[in-house]
Amino acid sequence: MTTIVRPTADPKVEALLQEWNLRFDLLEAVEIESIVQVSDQQARAVARRALPENVEQFYEQMKNGAQFPPIVLREPRIMLDGNTRIQAAKKLGLQYFPAYVVHDITTTEMARALSAAINQMGGVRLTVAEAQDIAVEMLYGELKFPVNTVARYVGRSSAQITRWKKQADVTQHAERLGIADQLKTISANQREKLAGVQFDEPFRRLVDAVSGAKPPNAELTAVVRDIEKATSEQDAVNLVEAAAMQWRPTGPTGRVVRNQKARRARMLVPQLLHLRPTDLFDPDKATEDQAMWEQLRDQVEAVLRAFVSHGAAS
Repeated sequence: MTTIVRPTADPKVEALLQEWNLRFDLLEAVEIESIVQVSDQQARAVARRALPENVEQFYEQMKNGAQFPPIVLREPRIMLDGNTRIQAAKKLGLQYFPAYVVHDITTTEMARALSAAINQMGGVRLTVAEAQDIAVEMLYGELKFPVNTVARYVGRSSAQITRWKKQADVTQHAERLGIADQLKTISANQREKLAGVQFDEPFRRLVDAVSGAKPPNAELTAVVRDIEKATSEQDAVNLVEAAAMQWRPTGPTGRVVRNQKARRARMLVPQLLHLRPTDLFDPDKATEDQAMWEQLRDQVEAVLRAFVSHGAAS
């Protein structure tokens, strides 16, 4: 047995290769033993290539005459896509398999990017970690693809790619300043928020403050927005220092003690203020609602008196 009946062209793969301006040949029979595995040429982690359950499924389909598209090789015989097909073919006793041999791939990054793009058209979906690694390479490596193009090739939304880009920007900033290890103590979500801080010293101080205090996301977002509006690096530093004082842990537990009830009120009251009085009138519940609003009025007056007594109002 030499090959699986005949090579069947894959229009999607050919369209992608043409889109990348890569020359290619469709060979009817490439000797399986001549194919070379170079780990960093492929998008998928080694442990997730040719999973046994997938190989078994492909093997049964091949044995019963199913046709499979050609594998994809980097010239001369380096595997880019098709590990599961090849393992199933070997199990079936085949010596040859049809393949696209692609020319003009000049770098490992291009090989990995092409491997990812082909895989996403029909293979097992890349894991989040695999997709993120490839996306960052596509954004910052030799290819320098725009966000929308990366999203299409790795099978993730543009919003997700933008988030990964922000995280990569922050990581590179921290590495340049020598604080990469400290940055790793901050959650990925909060690292993403730090991308808005461009000045070096405010960035350094904010990483230090956030890694120690772990402030709420909303507070960190508000501080970064203020920093983005700052007209000088010193103004930005001042904003970070003010936030760091607010986030400073107090008490024997070393935690930041906050008035959570006041915080919840700051979230709820604006919602009420955006409503018109007529929006709140319900004829079926008028009596009960009136009593509730009168009680709320008394509470508001008591709160205002408390502000005055604490010197917060004149």
